[in-house]
Parts: sequence; structure tokens; C-alpha cells
Amino acid sequence: MGHSSSTQAGRRHHRESAASCAPLTARGSVLARAAASDGTRGDTTAAAETTSDSTEANRLAVRKSWRRLILWSRVKQEEMERFEDQLEDQVSKVCVFGAGSFGTAIATMLAKKYPQASVHVVVRNEEQCRVMNEERRNNRYLSDYVLPPNVVATLDAEAALGGCQYVVHAIPVQASTAFLSKVKAFVPKHVPVICVSKGLEVGTGITMHEVLQRALGEDQPLVALSGPSFAKEVMEGLPTNLVAAAEDESLARSVQMLFASP
Repeated sequence: MGHSSSTQAGRRHHRESAASCAPLTARGSVLARAAASDGTRGDTTAAAETTSDSTEANRLAVRKSWRRLILWSRVKQEEMERFEDQLEDQVSKVCVFGAGSFGTAIATMLAKKYPQASVHVVVRNEEQCRVMNEERRNNRYLSDYVLPPNVVATLDAEAALGGCQYVVHAIPVQASTAFLSKVKAFVPKHVPVICVSKGLEVGTGITMHEVLQRALGEDQPLVALSGPSFAKEVMEGLPTNLVAAAEDESLARSVQMLFASP
């Protein structure tokens, strides 16, 4: 009997101890979870601060790059304006080969931009030449438009090329070889020839650049002017976008400035 009582008392003590430990264990788990939660929250806060610092650094880098770009563009714009001012004072005579739609449009555009210069257009038809000079219009192409007074049509290629500073080649590719064979002796070797004609020559498959080189020699300064443009739009002064390409970058830039709008 006494042994049984002792045993029961021991069992009660064990249960009471277990019961008293259970809440402690539960509280420990809660505290552990809370501590873990605080640690995660701390990591999240640190990550957010790092991201914020990185974003601010990116903003500062973008602002710095943007300021440099603006400064560079202003410097380049000033350089272009100085060059254009010099060009306007220097350009006194330009020769245009061909009085088709694009040749007429180019001549008109240059004559308006450089009113102090004479723009000589080499034509092959005597009646067309007379009408352009007397009636101030091209009776065969773009006849609704009035030609500026400093556009001069001529049949005399030698006179047109004498003293000119630029030559614009606007003869169609298939007629270029025959035309150039007649005028090549009068083309000054140092004067840039700007080609606005496009296409490949039938029979040889060569480009306009190669046609010009074959006719005028490889030492002739050549520039290709090309892009999505239409003669009527150029004649009306509408915006267009052309690219000047040459082996000599400085030559390409000078031609770019020659044609660039204000």
C-alpha cells in the first residue's frame, strides 16, 4: 500500500513537471519565431536600403550623362552654326547636271538657301533652257513652280563648270556615261561631285559611284547624297532626311552643311 502511494505520488510529480514545462516550451517557440521574424524584417530593411541606394546612384549617373550630352550637343551646334556662316559667305557658284525633277528641285533649294550664289543648271534641250531663263519655270518638270532668279539654265557645260565650287550630278544612271563623256574635260579635278542619282548601270551592273569614278577618275572627290526624299517635297521646302557619304569624312560633313536646312 505504501509503495503504491509512493508510486502514485511520483507519477503526479512527473505530470505536474511536464505540465509546468509545456508552457515554457511553447513560450520558447513563440520567442524563437519572434526573433526569427525580427531577423527577417532586418534583412528586408537592409535589402530595401541597398536597393534605394542603388536606385539613387543610377539616377545620379543618368543625370550626369544627360548633362554631358546636352553640353556636347551645344558645342556641336555652335560648331555647325559657325561652319554654316562661313559656308554661306563662301558659296558663290554651284553647277547642277540635269534639269529633271530632282535636278530642278536641288537647284531651287540651293538657290534659295544661297541667294548670293548663282546656280547653273546644265540642260540638253534648247527650248527648255529658254523657258527656264525667260519664264522662270521648267516647262518639262515641276512646271507649276517658279524658279528663283539666281537659277541659270545653260547648254554650255564648260561655262557652267568654270569657277564652280560644287557639282551636283542629277543625270539618270542610264544616261550618265554618255553625258559625262562630253563634259568630263571641263570638270575641275579639285571640285567635289555630289551624286543624287540612284541605281545600277544596265549591262555592267556598276553603281553610280563607280560610273562617276570610271568617267572622271579615281582622284575626283565624290559624295553620295541619298535618302527618302521626293523632288516635289524638296521643291516645296518640306522636311526630308538625306545622308551624305564619302571616303573623306570632312568632305561629307561639308556637303551635309551645304544642304542642311536652318
